[in-house]
Amino acid sequence: MNKRNRSTIFIAIFFVFALAAISSCKRNAEKQAEEMLENQMENATGQNTEVDIQKDKVVIESDTMNAIIETGAKVWPDKAPASVPRFQGGSIKATTYSETGGIKTWGIHFEGIKPEALSNYGDALKKAGFKVMKISMGKGGNVTGEKENLIVTAMFG
Repeated sequence: MNKRNRSTIFIAIFFVFALAAISSCKRNAEKQAEEMLENQMENATGQNTEVDIQKDKVVIESDTMNAIIETGAKVWPDKAPASVPRFQGGSIKATTYSETGGIKTWGIHFEGIKPEALSNYGDALKKAGFKVMKISMGKGGNVTGEKENLIVTAMFG
């Protein structure tokens, strides 16, 4: 084997190990973040907590809570019941879901929304029997609807 072939093989092996190390470091950082969040939540609640950080999703589970944060979710949440009116006036940027003490909460962050969309969605929630609170700020804001054991918050801007 000549010097050039050895050098090429050495460089290829080096890159394979470098890629493996980078991948391992990324997973290591995720593990450290998971452990830090778990410790903080366990100290705050006194409950055993599991945190799983994935590419576009964070799952948090404890004895009394289940939360899912999906930054890559671009569609209406599957778990949202039919009694929650669907918002059709923009694109979904991210969603959250949590369940604590029997209360189910959805958060949907929209982008590309017209300013009147906030009031229109608040009206749709009222028609569906939700108690509604709206906050408008410049080109965005949020509307939260609460009904029985359901809470939905739509964020705009």
